[in-house]
Amino acid sequence: MLEDIRKTKITLKSMVRFPTAGGKEHVEEGKVAQLHAFFRKEGGAKELVQELARRGLQRLPPAYVLPAFQQPGLSHSLTQSSSAVRPPTVDVASLHEAAGAKGGSRSACLAAVSRACQEWGIMQVVNHGVAQGAIREMWAAAQRFFELPSEARLRFYEADPRNPAAVPHYTTLGWRETLRFRGLWDAATNHQLPAFCREPIQHYQAEMTKLALKINAAMMESLGVSLGNAQSMACNVSKTGVSIHLYPPCPEPSLALGVGDHKDITSFTILLETEQVGGLQVLHNGQWVNHMAEKGALTILLGDQMERLSNGKYHSVRHRVVTHPSKSRTSIATFFLPPIYSKIQPLPHLVDSFHPPLYQKSSIADTLPLASNWFN
Repeated sequence: MLEDIRKTKITLKSMVRFPTAGGKEHVEEGKVAQLHAFFRKEGGAKELVQELARRGLQRLPPAYVLPAFQQPGLSHSLTQSSSAVRPPTVDVASLHEAAGAKGGSRSACLAAVSRACQEWGIMQVVNHGVAQGAIREMWAAAQRFFELPSEARLRFYEADPRNPAAVPHYTTLGWRETLRFRGLWDAATNHQLPAFCREPIQHYQAEMTKLALKINAAMMESLGVSLGNAQSMACNVSKTGVSIHLYPPCPEPSLALGVGDHKDITSFTILLETEQVGGLQVLHNGQWVNHMAEKGALTILLGDQMERLSNGKYHSVRHRVVTHPSKSRTSIATFFLPPIYSKIQPLPHLVDSFHPPLYQKSSIADTLPLASNWFN
């Protein structure tokens, strides 16, 4: 079911949602202030997460240590967990066929998409058709940004990650560093990005948008929407945002998280991540399951808007990022969602006397007003 939206109030743009203890709503506003106070105390611009990691710390600074009930613990760390259960991989090659093409491969693909959305809320997609040149350029730009001196990175630093005016901006919450900006190349703000980032980002975003349109149409078709109508529902992915994360090695992975436990407010998110390192975990049947990126694959995570449209048939996946004691991980998350003020409700054919609507007609702006500033 959709997350109580109040729990996301602290950091929309970081997509960090702090969990609850004993069912009691718990939002740690103080943790944000503690981190920023730590930067000022420990040298400000010279002591971002990368710099702390390079110092070879044996213990985490207290500002990064989570309360006991939020800590992942050793049992959920990347070095300890060996669960054989893995999120599904779907070959989406048939989605690139001409509109109206029929065949067993497309039907099988739609069935696999439906199973993944119902059972997991996450899937890896292969044969996705995204130009490899665009991916290489984007990786190179991300690496170059995070290799900048801390003083250069901090040109984009935003002390309050909830400030909607700070786009693009750079922040650190949890054991990570993040550069985030609006997608679909918002010329009014994205020109502030370093020059070496601009062309790769534009190229990559164009490729991601083409894929998002195909994935969205496949999800709609798998929910019983006719092909023509499914393709016309591009509004589900008309707004975008991008976050580029770097997770340096962490001296005490059992005490910290890169990104806290949360669900996305999106229709879905497309994630490009470092292969064979791990870090992303999803909640499946009450257990945290490690997700390992395969070579050449992209990861799709369903969000709240797709759950609402499907009347709960598909579910928004709860996920988090754990850290690694010796390896760095980079991920590029592209968020796709409908217009902020569009009223979203379950698809009419999924509602009847046996399947009453589980969600009221509502917009993202109705439930999370800060989103209108971030994505608009």
